[in-house]
Amino acid sequence: MKKLILGLVALLAVGTAAAQQTDAQAIQGAQAAKATVGGELVDIELCDPEGGYTYLADYVGGKDDKRYLMVYFWTCSACLRGVDQVVREVEKYGDRLDVVAVNLSNDPQSWATTYAGANPFPWANLSDGKPLADGASQRYPIPRFPTYVLVGPAGKIVAIWSDTAAVAEQLKANLGGPK
Repeated sequence: MKKLILGLVALLAVGTAAAQQTDAQAIQGAQAAKATVGGELVDIELCDPEGGYTYLADYVGGKDDKRYLMVYFWTCSACLRGVDQVVREVEKYGDRLDVVAVNLSNDPQSWATTYAGANPFPWANLSDGKPLADGASQRYPIPRFPTYVLVGPAGKIVAIWSDTAAVAEQLKANLGGPK
């Protein structure tokens, strides 16, 4: 009887350790998920310059669950040079497209100080609040800045590109042209 009890205790201990390891692996895998075209949006926690928090997934689908989301990853003032062109293109799709700017920087505090009350965009200006090596740039393929990620209404990534000149082409190809 004693051997049976010891055997059951050993099995329980092994099963618990394996379950804990599996849980840890699942959490680590979810945290390390990489965004890909055709894959689901990889959610990230974001903050606004005033310190409020939200999630990228909060912007998917829009008010009527039929809107696309374009995420505009940027890092410095040089990325702002093409904003006027992007705004013009986005305005053509206003009824079908939302935009969120996400600043990625090695100095997130400087971003918050600079842009508190002075948003350079006509849409939400957010940050992941982390240095580049630890933030969203590790979860999204960002070869250079700015990088754009277009997400469909159901939360699937439909395009990723890093050329401001291609915004018009990508929006037309994926949203079927302005109406």
